[in-house]
Amino acid sequence: MMPVLVSICIPCYKNAEKVKRLLESIRAQSYTQFEIVLTDDSPDDTVKDMVLSDFADLQIRYFKNTPSLGSPENWNRAIALANGEWIKIMHHDDYFMHPQSLQRFMDHTGSGASFIFSDYTYVYLESGKQEAALFPEKSLKDLLRNPMLLNANNTIGNPSVVLVHSSLKEVCYDKRFVWKVDIEYYIHLIKKGARLQHISENLIAVGMSETQITSSVKLNPDFELPEALLLLQLYGFDNLNNIVVYDAYWRMFRNMHIYDIDTVKQYAEGDWGKAIEHLLRSLKKCNPDRLKKGVYSKAKMLQSFVGRPRH
Repeated sequence: MMPVLVSICIPCYKNAEKVKRLLESIRAQSYTQFEIVLTDDSPDDTVKDMVLSDFADLQIRYFKNTPSLGSPENWNRAIALANGEWIKIMHHDDYFMHPQSLQRFMDHTGSGASFIFSDYTYVYLESGKQEAALFPEKSLKDLLRNPMLLNANNTIGNPSVVLVHSSLKEVCYDKRFVWKVDIEYYIHLIKKGARLQHISENLIAVGMSETQITSSVKLNPDFELPEALLLLQLYGFDNLNNIVVYDAYWRMFRNMHIYDIDTVKQYAEGDWGKAIEHLLRSLKKCNPDRLKKGVYSKAKMLQSFVGRPRH
């Protein structure tokens, strides 16, 4: 057997047909020095039976989670079981764009990087529409200086577009997060000293569906506010001294129509800091109808940022 250089980690839950599509894209890869680690949270054996009957030719290590672990602990288990020098997590909604995708990732492993990510294409499952997502290369240095910029705009993408060196396995997906779990993971990796390498090629297809978890938690204060506070607690309230980060919190509260700290604390109890309290007071003074207009909102945000208390 050839040595395993990369572990393709597939944490799955039901959706045997999507898992099959992903495995077929793996079978087509020109690069073959891989293992597949599949951790299954499904309540039945549908995925297991499909894997054993249709993909016996692939080097698949199948693990049934009993009881089920839930997301993201299922992701962490798949990574923990990986034997490869490199870890390529793939969610079952996603798949490799073409037979050279994995080879193109591995071509960059000699660059000295430990965190490699590619451009990708959104594939809308209901309509079949495709939309390319390209990383803005010029923002890479800013991201390394302040990874909290990802909270304003996750320019990296979902975990399926990432290849990580096994030396970073100690960094896990934080189970306290749902909506921002991948963002926190990337911030943590960068803070740990991960060396980033971007591949300006669309190598991954990211499946999009209204049934995905992101559609149920976006702009839901029960999810968004506790996670927004936890990010500040983990990585510092001084991040609010960056106007892009400050603007992300401004837009979050504006879009949820929450303008006072007492309401915020109904969803996320804790010390939000003087800058956030100032931001909320600024929002409360704004004309709510005019806040819908970008120019007005941006001007008021800038005014609030200039007058903010420093952390």
